[in-house]
Amino acid sequence: MLEGKPTVLSEIDKFLYKADNVLKEAKNLKASNQCDLCVRRAREAFELYLETIFHYIGEEYPKSHDVEQQIYEISNLLKQYYVEPKSVAQIVLRNQVLNLWREPRFYGDEKLGASKIFTENEAKLALLYAEELGSICKRIQYYEYEATKTWPCMHLR
Repeated sequence: MLEGKPTVLSEIDKFLYKADNVLKEAKNLKASNQCDLCVRRAREAFELYLETIFHYIGEEYPKSHDVEQQIYEISNLLKQYYVEPKSVAQIVLRNQVLNLWREPRFYGDEKLGASKIFTENEAKLALLYAEELGSICKRIQYYEYEATKTWPCMHLR
C-alpha cells in the first residue's frame, strides 16, 4: 500500500479516470454497432485499469503487452485487497484473449475487413472484461484511500 501519499494517490486516480472514460467510449461504440472499435477501446480500458492497479500497489507497470508473469508476481500483494487467486488467473487469461484480438482489431483480415471480424459477442465480452477489471481497480482504490484516510471527494466512499 502507498501509505501517507495522497498526492501519489490523486495522480494514480488520473489513470483510473482515463480508463473509465475509455470504457465509456467503448460502450458508445457498441451502442452504435461499431463492434471492432468497441473491442479496441475496451482492450485499451482493460490495459489502463491493469496499469492503474500496478500503480496503486506500488509496482511498476511492465513495458510489454505480455504481462502474465508480472501479474502472477503481484498476486500476493493483491490478496491484501481481497483479490482471490481465481480472479488473478482470470485477469491473466482475459489479458491473453484481448492480446490475441489486438492485431486483427488494428489491421483486420484482408479478405473480410476488420468491421466483420468482431461481432456483438466479442464486443460484449471485451466490455465485460474491462468492466470487471475496473471493479477490481476501484476496490483497490477504496482500500488505498481507507488506509490513508484521505478521501479526495465524497463520491469515492
